[in-house]
Amino acid sequence: MKTLVLTTLMSVLSLNVFASGEQDKTEERSELASQVRDMVVNEDLFDVMQYSGELSIQFTVDENNQLHVTEVSTDDFSLEYHVRRTLDNVKVAATNTMVGKTISLVIDLVQH
Repeated sequence: MKTLVLTTLMSVLSLNVFASGEQDKTEERSELASQVRDMVVNEDLFDVMQYSGELSIQFTVDENNQLHVTEVSTDDFSLEYHVRRTLDNVKVAATNTMVGKTISLVIDLVQH
């Protein structure tokens, strides 16, 4: 049976990496990225559709803790559709420090 190996890289475009209190912000971003990754990745679906390659997602969080997808980069239209349908307007557990920030998440999809 095939297994799906995922590698995730996340960066926040609108925050300075060397700002004070960065440790807490990094943990918050990592937790938010983990929530988003868990919502997007469906191993059964990915195995059936044989998704592979790089998936890049940019999103913001509003004051109601809802995600708003601003960009999805992938070579597969159905994967882009899945990401947008899964994430847009979904509530997440986010702190006020994440509100209005643009967050980028890159997921490498590798089929074995």
